[in-house]
Amino acid sequence: MKSTFATLLSFVLLTVYVANVSATVYQTFDALPQNKQFDYIVVGGNIGGSVVASRLSENLFTSVLLIEAGPDSKNKELLAIPGNYPNSIPCRFHWNFTTTPQEGLGRRSIDYDRGFVFGGSTSVNGMVYTCGAAEDYDRWAKVTGDLGWTWALLWPYTIKYERFKGATGNKRSVGQFNPLSHGYLGKSKVGLPWSGPTKFDNCAMAAAKDPKSEFKFNLDLNSSKPLGLTWTQSMSGEGERSSASKAYLTPDVRRPNLHVLATSQASKKDIRTVETVTAMQEVILSAGAIGTSQILLNSGIGDSAETLGRTLATTSQRSRLVTSTQADPPLIHLRTNATLLPKSNIGNQMYGGAAVLMTPQSRGTVKIASSNPFDKPLIDLGFLTHPFDILALKDGVRTMKRFFAHPAWANYIATNISPDPDAMGEGEWEGLTRSKGAANGAVYPNLKVKGLKGLRILFSPTPRMTVPTDESFVPTGHSMAAIYILSECASGLIKWRL
Repeated sequence: MKSTFATLLSFVLLTVYVANVSATVYQTFDALPQNKQFDYIVVGGNIGGSVVASRLSENLFTSVLLIEAGPDSKNKELLAIPGNYPNSIPCRFHWNFTTTPQEGLGRRSIDYDRGFVFGGSTSVNGMVYTCGAAEDYDRWAKVTGDLGWTWALLWPYTIKYERFKGATGNKRSVGQFNPLSHGYLGKSKVGLPWSGPTKFDNCAMAAAKDPKSEFKFNLDLNSSKPLGLTWTQSMSGEGERSSASKAYLTPDVRRPNLHVLATSQASKKDIRTVETVTAMQEVILSAGAIGTSQILLNSGIGDSAETLGRTLATTSQRSRLVTSTQADPPLIHLRTNATLLPKSNIGNQMYGGAAVLMTPQSRGTVKIASSNPFDKPLIDLGFLTHPFDILALKDGVRTMKRFFAHPAWANYIATNISPDPDAMGEGEWEGLTRSKGAANGAVYPNLKVKGLKGLRILFSPTPRMTVPTDESFVPTGHSMAAIYILSECASGLIKWRL
């Protein structure tokens, strides 16, 4: 069945690749091959798009077009240096989204950062790498009725994409990770902290290794059992960020069957426009939770009776995938003197904790503001609109208090500088938190959109859209690893026409 993806409008002309790279990379729509027909069209150069385009083009008899709205991340040292996050990354590499006024945050609008560059947010984020718990993935399998989503069957994909590098330089990493939990021949570098340990790290480990402590030491948080205190792992290695584009596109962009259209935004799936490209097999939407939702809404996928500016949540199973959004952690970026922690006068060495709500019950919506596909969408994250979320955050703060009450911290903790739920009234703490804090199935288990042919959706994390109830959930960890797993799995499903 032939599928057509259309309305690809080039809106920025950026620097082309260096001359010694013989890649099929296009800066304008008109530069594409004359017939503009490809076996697969992948929309979005983020994790999903980078992985799927790379894996599908391994078959040299298969033609793949990857479309990305942002610029190339190649040769941009600002993005490659891990220490540049977050303050030294220019806004031109972000979509610069802001939310609608949040009812749960005192009607405040907040920034909603998303990477506007090849590699998506993996080119601009904090690189924290957490796969989550095995039970999260097993839950995907349970609610979809597809055993292929169990952790036992998904775990091999982590081995496939990981290239674990351990510590940088001569830093020792013995006792900081489990070698059996990682892959070493994949494309994406994963590493341990490039500095330390500090005296504060030693205090934390002393507290964790105390037999009486409730906070037990965990050798490796990515062993499918993340509970406990352990060393951070990140998507970096050998002193540089390992973005999805660096890992998957840079090595493979020389392939003659992989075509990349840069600085072009896909606005909708439509065969009635002037600028069209044709997918002979499938179109894979991987424009992120926000971008994919916007494309579908602009395409009219949903109830045609709904008007612009309204959510498509109430009448169609298929449309509910774009309205039951969960914000990926972290909920907010903590900035000194702005949200939670006041600026300190005790020097550069500080140690603290943050309560991050990993499984919020609050739900939000994504809407289109107008018929213009280049207008920014209306993003309502629905922060703290469910009473459970306030209770969970309060319990998280109390958990941190118990951790820092351990004798190992006795010589370092001067005072608690965070809002204390036990020292404030119920309404007072909730009000301060709100002022400072920052679905039914739409696709089948094989990621194909229900009711449509030749279209798959790939964003964070798609199996939650297959749930035949009102449940919606993401793994209890940073969603980056889950999307890598999902993308590698999806590549196999597409290759095998499943």
